[in-house]
Amino acid sequence: MNRARYIVVVGPDGSGKTTVADRLAEVLAENYSVRRMNFSFGIMPSVSRVLGRAPQKAAPEGLRNAGMVKPLRSAKSVFLGIWYGIDHVLGRITLHRTKPGEVIIFARSYHDFLYQRAYLNLHRAVPRLFLALGPKPDLVALPVRDAVAVHHAKPELTIEEISEQYHRITDELECYCYFTCIDASAGVEDTVRQIRKRTKL
Repeated sequence: MNRARYIVVVGPDGSGKTTVADRLAEVLAENYSVRRMNFSFGIMPSVSRVLGRAPQKAAPEGLRNAGMVKPLRSAKSVFLGIWYGIDHVLGRITLHRTKPGEVIIFARSYHDFLYQRAYLNLHRAVPRLFLALGPKPDLVALPVRDAVAVHHAKPELTIEEISEQYHRITDELECYCYFTCIDASAGVEDTVRQIRKRTKL
């Protein structure tokens, strides 16, 4: 393998995507150089840093309804979509500079703009444009679990919102050839095995 591999794990808040991404990184690190990233490539500075504001503290993981945020106003969501969209496009530089055979794994990514509650007022043309211009993942995996089970384990979203996000993710991403749904009901190890099978890693 003489090129970098780029894998994204998506899913509703509390659904286990971070756990899957972390375990995937841990397993692949036995044979590959792995870089574990979250949300952005980090080429553009954070908006808080540019505006000179202290970053807002996220609600603690697992807190009931922590993810039930109100959708941002259209103007703010467009600004963030463009700002981090530029970062996503510049991610081509990161991939170009990686060592041969390196694997980059994201839990949360620019794809979040297509389905997260915060960005429901964002016109889908904005993230779709930057996804078209940016680097193409080898795989965007959606590990699917029962919404009730997800809520009971981490009630960050309501059961209804978890179900709706699963549907939004599928509806918004099924047009991309690199997207796939994975049955995650058998646990993390089986989910990681399925991702490795699909990426041949």
